[in-house]
Amino acid sequence: MGAVTSAKSNGTRTYERPEPGVYPARCIQVVELGRHPNRFFNPEKDHPDNAFRQELLIAWELSELMQDGRPFVVSWRDRNAISERSNLCKLLTAWRGRPFTKAELLRFELRNILDACCFLNLVESPPDRNGNVWINVESAIPLPRGVVCEPRHNDLIDFSIADIDTPLFKTLWPWVQKIIQSSQEYQSIIAPSVPVQGMADEVVDDESIPF
Repeated sequence: MGAVTSAKSNGTRTYERPEPGVYPARCIQVVELGRHPNRFFNPEKDHPDNAFRQELLIAWELSELMQDGRPFVVSWRDRNAISERSNLCKLLTAWRGRPFTKAELLRFELRNILDACCFLNLVESPPDRNGNVWINVESAIPLPRGVVCEPRHNDLIDFSIADIDTPLFKTLWPWVQKIIQSSQEYQSIIAPSVPVQGMADEVVDDESIPF
């Protein structure tokens, strides 16, 4: 999991980031990132099929505003899998306040969380070897009764990896486009000789609370 906001300077400006803490937030993007190398893969122990994994990005806008009046935006990136032990399942279970049934785990439509609100717990990472500090989405929980989110500022985006060659791709943030361009799926489009192995099914139409 990682943050999209950084304290480091890119040579032209310093990115503004929220302080660690708990914030009302609204989900604005669900983006399939495609298949990428699995950094936890152990070639001596793991099956070769686990060398790559499907990844997902979820983004929220906070009720907290930046200096220019726009809401802060933070994101969570991890494996696109909703098995009981997956980080995605843990995130969504805490958010909706109840576990998934086995039937729900077979298929969950991620677009159901778009425009849904929650409390996000944001924590600051230790400095990395380059001195960069990140704000990470640690967890999400339901909003207490009577608490409401601010009106939405950003457009909602539901991006499937199958949308690579559509205008929707250009609506993604440039850094998200860059991640997708490094995926096996994108490479298969610009270099058709590169096979794409084992694309996961879209991860379950569910009308339960809160999504």
